[in-house]
Amino acid sequence: MRKLLFLFVALLTAGCSLLDRQGPPTVGKVTTIIPGQSSSEKPAVGRGREVILTVSAVDPDNDELDFTWTAIPLSGAATGAGKFRNPRTSGVAPQDTLIGVFQDTISVVWQAPTLPDTYLLRLRITDGRNVRTDSLLVEVTQRPPTASAGRDQLVPYVDAGTVTLDGTGSVDPDRDDLVYVWTQISGPGVALTNEKNARPVFRPPAAGDYRFRLQVFDGADSSNVVGVVIHVNDRGG
Repeated sequence: MRKLLFLFVALLTAGCSLLDRQGPPTVGKVTTIIPGQSSSEKPAVGRGREVILTVSAVDPDNDELDFTWTAIPLSGAATGAGKFRNPRTSGVAPQDTLIGVFQDTISVVWQAPTLPDTYLLRLRITDGRNVRTDSLLVEVTQRPPTASAGRDQLVPYVDAGTVTLDGTGSVDPDRDDLVYVWTQISGPGVALTNEKNARPVFRPPAAGDYRFRLQVFDGADSSNVVGVVIHVNDRGG
């Protein structure tokens, strides 16, 4: 009887020991996806652009893991440090700090603030007892765009004919949306259709040289000013 009681106590103690043993989660490296940028480059994004952050974790006890994402500007600026949102949760507004639960893999979206700076994105993962942390740096940049009005054009004059200007070669290194400002500087006066777009259209009333200049704006900086000439031949060519 004593031997049975001793065996029962030993098994009970061993079982409790196994139940109490709680291994810490193993966290993989945080990866980033930024449109237009390879994963090998230092993470950099334009103002207001989004970065997809993905992390995987393994918990030996298969516990549900709590995660917390925060962002801190390294300059110490008091302004906002961007917003986080969980793409799996619809209808929830982006937050300064994102808290949630996951198992195995989680992806969140960080929307960069409008202030250029280097931001420390900090991740905290816990299984309720053990804590693991990771972080990465993302640079929010603001660089001026470059305008391109395309090549000079030679077109024949046609009654009711139209000519399309081409500013699609204009680029912004931060992938910011551009506003196009076209201005006619010489030639018979014309009205541009969609003059704030990359490819406005006009109808030349007569043969002649039509000169335009283009400048683009990314919401913070203006580009260089470039010009283009549209040579419209007379009816005889």
